[in-house]
Amino acid sequence: MISTDDQLADFFGAVLDAQSIEVDGISGATTETTALITAIGTAIASAMTAK
Repeated sequence: MISTDDQLADFFGAVLDAQSIEVDGISGATTETTALITAIGTAIASAMTAK
């Protein structure tokens, strides 16, 4: 399943609000959510090592 714009906005809003990637995924889009969480985690790790 491909997530809707509203679902993605809610997901990214949850990540920002929690300041964590430990948030609930998008129902019915497990693979996509996992990929997004992995990408966000990789970006954060990369930014932390670039300091």
